[in-house]
Amino acid sequence: MPRVLHVVHDFGDNSVTGIVCNIVQHRQSQRIEFHVGAVTSNDARSVDLREVGAETAEFFQGNSISKAIRNYVCEHNIDLVHSHSPRTAVLTYLALRPLRHIPHIQTRHLLTTPGSRRFGIIYTVVDRISLLMSDFVIPVSRTMGDQIRTLPGIKSQRVRPIQNGVDTLRFHVPEHRDATRNELGIGREEAVLIFIGRIEVMKRIDVLLSAFAELCPDFPQARLLIAGNGSLMQKLVLMTDNLGIANHVSWLGFRRDVPKLLAASDIYVQPSSNEGLSLSILEAMAAGNTIVSTDVGAAREMLEHGTSGLIVPPNDTSALSSALRAVLSDKAKAATLAQAARERVINSFSIEKMADAYHHLYQDVLHEQRK
Repeated sequence: MPRVLHVVHDFGDNSVTGIVCNIVQHRQSQRIEFHVGAVTSNDARSVDLREVGAETAEFFQGNSISKAIRNYVCEHNIDLVHSHSPRTAVLTYLALRPLRHIPHIQTRHLLTTPGSRRFGIIYTVVDRISLLMSDFVIPVSRTMGDQIRTLPGIKSQRVRPIQNGVDTLRFHVPEHRDATRNELGIGREEAVLIFIGRIEVMKRIDVLLSAFAELCPDFPQARLLIAGNGSLMQKLVLMTDNLGIANHVSWLGFRRDVPKLLAASDIYVQPSSNEGLSLSILEAMAAGNTIVSTDVGAAREMLEHGTSGLIVPPNDTSALSSALRAVLSDKAKAATLAQAARERVINSFSIEKMADAYHHLYQDVLHEQRK
């Protein structure tokens, strides 16, 4: 039985850990033994991984992290290592240098840009160098795959995009709409916009708040929910107060009941300046929300503008406000967009499709290694 080790930043990274959980859970019948190890301390979802059949490990205690990974690979007879971030790609590369026979693949969930975060130039340099440190690079979108293939030193045949997928049944729970709205103090007639994700620079929640402030005078029944934590939380809460929209915005913090929050909402807004292939958008599509997204990352792989969602330029408050106004003022149009988005995610972005693609990749890589 092949043994695959996933190396993640920490178990609390909900997007990456969720993807790994789905790969493990939906490929158990293919007789692959999965192990998942974290390089920093956050045990938030390690139980989830164990429940779906993975062995879990921590590589940040005792010896150097790369040495700990190497020892684990040897002790557990790992056949293939799969890393999930620039940092884990570098650490895995260092761990496997004496073990040239062990293949290393890395999933690239995002391409860092200088404006994505503080010290973005440094992270961008590390990001690009780390792409050279594995046998194969797996972008989560075709768009990102095309971008990576143009970078210096990248061989096209090493780049194999696999689009993210979501559990379309888990995120479609309209039966929880009324109860969740009651819990959140939302009236039956209120139109609810929602954003779910990290409260960080590249998410551009400041643009969302400014756009929403433009709408409030004309749509007094509109409510904005923001679920997530991050370094900009305090600054953005103050911005909400300064814009005079504090009574229309609810800061929910980190939540585990995302399907229920989406059921209670009408419009999902993604104002980011940089994305890979957004799981949050896919989840909202599965939930039956109307999607308004900036034109970054793989937005046009997921959505067709005007048919299954609205796509606007990034960092453009007026454009975002106009798009939100369009769906708030035309409920029939909003419903049509939402239905088309749900059909698209079911047909093209299922967990099964993603897990099958990773399984075939593992088999191909291991087959090549045995030659």
